[in-house]
Amino acid sequence: LVNVPRIQKPGLALAGYTTNLHPDRIQVLGSTELTYLAQLDPKTAAANLKELCALGISCFI
Repeated sequence: LVNVPRIQKPGLALAGYTTNLHPDRIQVLGSTELTYLAQLDPKTAAANLKELCALGISCFI
C-alpha cells in the first residue's frame, strides 16, 4: 500500500544499504539503478533484487 505521496530511488538499497528505504513509497528504478544492476553478474543482481522485494515495497516503476 502506498501511504506516502512521494517517490524514492532505491540506489543505495540495491547495494545493500536499506536503512533509509521507505517501503510505503513508490520506488523508481531510473537509469542509474538499471545501469548499476546491468554491470553486476546476473546472480548478484537477482539476489539484490530479491532482497529488495522482500522488504514489502509498495510499488516499483
